[in-house]
Amino acid sequence: MNSDDPGLVAPDGSPVQVYRSLPAGGEAEIVHGAIPERANILELGCGTGRTTHRLIEMGHEVTAVDESPEMLAHVQAVETLLTKIEDLRLDRVFDCVLLGSHLINTDREQRRAFLRCCRRHVSASGCVLIERYDPDFNWEGHEGFVSRIGNVTTTLRHVRLRNQRLQAVIEYRVGDKLWLQPFSAVLLGDEEIDRDLETGGLERDRWLDERRSWLLARQATSQAPQLRLSD
Repeated sequence: MNSDDPGLVAPDGSPVQVYRSLPAGGEAEIVHGAIPERANILELGCGTGRTTHRLIEMGHEVTAVDESPEMLAHVQAVETLLTKIEDLRLDRVFDCVLLGSHLINTDREQRRAFLRCCRRHVSASGCVLIERYDPDFNWEGHEGFVSRIGNVTTTLRHVRLRNQRLQAVIEYRVGDKLWLQPFSAVLLGDEEIDRDLETGGLERDRWLDERRSWLLARQATSQAPQLRLSD
């Protein structure tokens, strides 16, 4: 299968060619600033490697995980693992487990499974870095908002927000090509994040940015002796 086919999408509906076209954002810089030099990182949901490749440039060792073979085909110079996050069970742990790309903003059962995966694979002295949607962002007020990232133009359309569940469509344009990606997300406040972390054997250490979109978590000290790597 040709991974450059403009019609290819990942299981979550993300268009592969669009994500290939997006430049690296500031995610890697946030991660780099929160972890030791030359850290060993497990990146969950790596996509086409925008953050992966930047972290390698910064001197880190990355193991990249994604459920889309078309996405993983564009990740270079690292170990890649084709699997769903919740199914991942390795026999080793990492200095940092990275759950970015707002993957935490999913339904409760799945996000708690993601957090258990993070707990299984983080070392006793390591950290888990999680990116969520800004809980104070005015989604409905940004209906029709246009932004440009590199050569990709995005427009937010069809925003619906009910009981903290967001539904919307992202319109992507690259040159004369157009993609529409419907998506849904569960918007999470601080207390709910903390409850979810606790169920996964983790606890919040601190926020990494002013908008409280990025958090650093560690093994819950009160629970760590009772949890096994295979849990």
